[in-house]
Amino acid sequence: MARVALITGGAKGIGRAIGLDLAAAGWDIALCYRTSEREAAETASRITQAGRRALAERCDVSDAAAGEGFVRKVEKEFGAVDALINCAGPYHRVNILDETPAGWTAMFAHNLHAVFYMSKAVTPGMKARKSGRIISFSMANADQMVAQPEVTAHYIAKAGVLILTRTLAKALAPYGITASSIRVAPRRQSWPAW
Repeated sequence: MARVALITGGAKGIGRAIGLDLAAAGWDIALCYRTSEREAAETASRITQAGRRALAERCDVSDAAAGEGFVRKVEKEFGAVDALINCAGPYHRVNILDETPAGWTAMFAHNLHAVFYMSKAVTPGMKARKSGRIISFSMANADQMVAQPEVTAHYIAKAGVLILTRTLAKALAPYGITASSIRVAPRRQSWPAW
């Protein structure tokens, strides 16, 4: 039986690349997206052309109930989720002095809260099998606590992902589940660091 990866934000970018690579290695892929319907359909098509099962569904993983519903659907249709890959993580570039409460809240909801919700949703099955992988994405220098005036909320949320990941790793290790984070460099290196 094929292993199953659930990839949030799997329609394009890093999530898409991971999904295609895993499909080429024999994994079945479930991916979710918020706004990238066309890209999700293209990604799912490429996965099925590679001979693997694909499920692409619109799901806002910053909504705990929606995320859990998607996990249950994947488990019903594909079986156990062997790997959760948290790639969803939009950001906006706005100076901290111009940030709005809605923008601030959205950065935490989509970049940090979603990682918690999805990790919590997949762990019961992983714990029962004593096996599983949770991979999340952070920023390359998030642990350095460097000021980032143009992407402050996103940056703080990504620092939170590091702490959450380390905590999950400690809590889930007794069940044979690993949790790790990958730190990616920001798209633009021109952010001042004060």
